[in-house]
Amino acid sequence: MEDDDGENGLVEQLQHDAQEATRWIVAVSVVNFDLTVGPVIECVYPSDALSMELQNSISNMVLPDSNVSELGDSIFTIRVSSLLIYGVVCFRQIADSSTERGFFQKSLVILSYLPFIPLWKSVVSVLAPIYFQHGSTSVFEAAARNWSVWPDPKTLSGNEHLPFLGQVFSVDVPLSMIWEGDNIIGTFTYLPLHDIFYSSLRHLWSLWEIVITGRPLLIISDTPTTASNIVLALVSLLPPSFAYLADYRPYFTLTDPDYPHYLTMCNYGRLSGCIIGATNQFFLESLEKFPNILRLDSDIPTLKVSHHLSTRADEAFIRSLQESADKNSALRTYFQALTCSVLLPFDPYFKPAPYVARTALVSPIFNPYLDQIRLAEFSLQVFLKGLFISKEKTQHIRPVIRKKSRIISFYKSLIQGPNFLPWFDSLRRTILQDLDGRTDAAILAVDIAEVMDGLRLPEVHAMIKEIKRRKKCPRSISRPALMKALERHYTTVDSVLVKMS
Repeated sequence: MEDDDGENGLVEQLQHDAQEATRWIVAVSVVNFDLTVGPVIECVYPSDALSMELQNSISNMVLPDSNVSELGDSIFTIRVSSLLIYGVVCFRQIADSSTERGFFQKSLVILSYLPFIPLWKSVVSVLAPIYFQHGSTSVFEAAARNWSVWPDPKTLSGNEHLPFLGQVFSVDVPLSMIWEGDNIIGTFTYLPLHDIFYSSLRHLWSLWEIVITGRPLLIISDTPTTASNIVLALVSLLPPSFAYLADYRPYFTLTDPDYPHYLTMCNYGRLSGCIIGATNQFFLESLEKFPNILRLDSDIPTLKVSHHLSTRADEAFIRSLQESADKNSALRTYFQALTCSVLLPFDPYFKPAPYVARTALVSPIFNPYLDQIRLAEFSLQVFLKGLFISKEKTQHIRPVIRKKSRIISFYKSLIQGPNFLPWFDSLRRTILQDLDGRTDAAILAVDIAEVMDGLRLPEVHAMIKEIKRRKKCPRSISRPALMKALERHYTTVDSVLVKMS
């Protein structure tokens, strides 16, 4: 009986560890290359973590599909876009005379909703060699024991130290990291921009324009590691406040389940925004109609574009960059600032209309039921005309876009791209919520008799209608003091209405 109790206790502990580990990981999976049938899932931990459909997808994403000749381990990143899952892969290729192909080819991937790529690279660099050497899933149980005691990811801020299999890993969580439900918008600001784009630095302004406007981009590199780093580095050019929201695939293979979709959309000219990193040169033929293609698989990087780009390299900044002690930080700061500066002309759309300034909210004559607080309505034509009212409107982008026609073209592409509207609407909603709160405060403080003095019958009817609407609002229902004020004002206004009728 004692042995049974011990076994039951061990099983319960393993189940507990596996469950707690899922705060950090979705699963660990190992994929082997079988010469007869192709990629085969060797194991999944926890065993029930992945559906058969997802297992099939993962197996076709984690083995490089080009003629990778280097022996040893390579680490790269994948992304399952439909589920917002990131995967960090350790692919091992070593000579093995016991296999028909003459090589041992196997990948171990850690899947997670958390885009802490440096952390997962550290973890997989320890976990994969142990598994490749011993082939026992017990190492995953030991890993889960560590993951189970890591703190809740949502409580992280700044630098955290996490124990793992006898080591301690450090994870830097940017304070600007943005949570959307249970997912995080990846920032990837750890990547050294200058080191990554050293050989293609002058292309970086064109690439930034492609990224911020959300145009399709295919990247062909020589290794999965380089391809995935470049994709994530391009995403990181935009600050979290104006995040890249189109699809991006750090490493993409010919056997990826989404390849037929991209092939069809490409052939019909219907590709939406995306950044695809790959090593298979067959894509240069099958996806030759891709609007923008960056080739980094040769000594001289080339960028092919199918449309005229507006930006050009900032030569003055490039010269100053040579004197910088930290070129990576200087380059990142520059592009973050450039992104923020091109958004400055939209500021008027985040401020109340002039006739209802913020000071009106505390004015004795402000009627919170009649004096509507509005944000200026957006009009593309009005916005584009307003760009050239004064030089200050566009001086921030003149170093990279000089001609008026190109400035107009750039902003049209930006506004029509996938990143703009979510940012624009989200910021306006936040401001309107703040203004609603200020209006609530005005309702609590207003002298209703004073603001009604001299009103005509149509205006009193309008007040009654607005009070009724506000009484039904969830924010009013949840605030007893506000609801009492609304009830009191309704009684007062209704009595005035009866006398006027």
